[in-house]
Amino acid sequence: MGARELRDRTMFRDPGYLSESSPAVLFCAYFASLQHLCHLTEYISWGRHVTGPFFFFNCAINIGPYKSPRLTGFFYKSILKLMNPFVILAKEAVENFVKNKRIIKPPKNYIKNLGTKKAGVFVSIFKNKELRGCVGTYLPTKENLASEIISNAIEAAQDPRFPPVEEKELPYLSYEVYILEKPMIIKNLGDLNPKKYGIIVKSLGYPEKSGLLLPDLEGIETKEEQIAIACQKADIDIRKEKIAIYGFGAEKYS
Repeated sequence: MGARELRDRTMFRDPGYLSESSPAVLFCAYFASLQHLCHLTEYISWGRHVTGPFFFFNCAINIGPYKSPRLTGFFYKSILKLMNPFVILAKEAVENFVKNKRIIKPPKNYIKNLGTKKAGVFVSIFKNKELRGCVGTYLPTKENLASEIISNAIEAAQDPRFPPVEEKELPYLSYEVYILEKPMIIKNLGDLNPKKYGIIVKSLGYPEKSGLLLPDLEGIETKEEQIAIACQKADIDIRKEKIAIYGFGAEKYS
């Protein structure tokens, strides 16, 4: 049986065929179907977000006459294996909270592997590559890194700049997790590099105001742009107020 015939039988003519097939046939049928579906969607790029492939597979295993619980479980687990563990944890924290209003506990394997490691964490949520929420702290506030990710992921899903994430949006979301290094005071502006380092600006007057920008943000090419936007976020008038600048490195996972 050729790929086209297998695809047509499974997708369009004999949906019951899948439930009776062996795992090997299910696997071949599914990817034969995907070969056809990829012409109907733009979400096939392994770009900087997981949105593309995750959205694509999530839709493919949950719609159409060929939906099968065996496929759903198998391919969902397969996609998770392609994702970074920090991103998986953020995703599961958001989905559990949105669906069940439940805050998950850090998995035992995270606690075992990370121990009591602490760091500042930012979690960004995207919907179709557009920002949907971003929340974090530049210094740790929880007992371990896993708890920090869970807490900030849930907060990002309720970012006050946006409506709270709804369950119907979950298949369209992707996540980025930043693990921050400890900020250091910047004494020489030449040390700044917006592609490599994030910054924190703080006003030296009263009341203290501060703004933070993560590293390597789209559209920010120079340190002057980075400082200006960070000050704008903090409502600091750089022409009238003195500021201190801190830089930090960060590992991004997506």
